[in-house]
Parts: sequence; structure tokens; C-alpha cells
Amino acid sequence: MDVVFVAVGINALLTLFVGFYVHRIALHIQEKDEAIGRLMQTLFEKLESLPDLAQIEEAPNPFQAILAQILSQKIEATNIGRSDLGQFTRAEIIPPD
Repeated sequence: MDVVFVAVGINALLTLFVGFYVHRIALHIQEKDEAIGRLMQTLFEKLESLPDLAQIEEAPNPFQAILAQILSQKIEATNIGRSDLGQFTRAEIIPPD
């Protein structure tokens, strides 16, 4: 009978210890959650105060436009045997040079 009382007592102490530990973990998580919330709120306030970057437009670079046109012409020239979606439509054998 004494063994049962000791086992029940140990079980009660372990339950209290685990409950206290889980409570400390929950408080720690709540503190971290509040800190992350404050950090995110500050970050969003800073982002809202920045000037709108979408309105800043640069003048087009002529060299970049020429290069883009040359590349698009080369890409269009190499799309032999492909559909509009870029899929191959038929097998094509290219003889060696």
C-alpha cells in the first residue's frame, strides 16, 4: 500500500513539474510572438514611409534595346519545329556541317 502512495505522489510531483514547464514555454512563446509582432509593425511602418519606387522611371538605354532586339531575333530564328507554346511539333534531323 505504501508503494502505491509513493507512486501517486511521484506522479503528482511530475505532473506539477511538467505543467509548470509547459506554462513557462507558453509564456516564452507569447513573449517572442509579441516581439515579432512589434518588429513586423515597425518594418511595415518603415516600408510605408519609403518613397514609391514604382514611380521612379529611368530613361531607356539604347544599347540595351538594341541587344534585346538582336536576342529576340536570334530566339525567333531558332524556334524551328516548335509550336506557339514552345513545344516541339515534329522531330527534325539537322545534317552535320
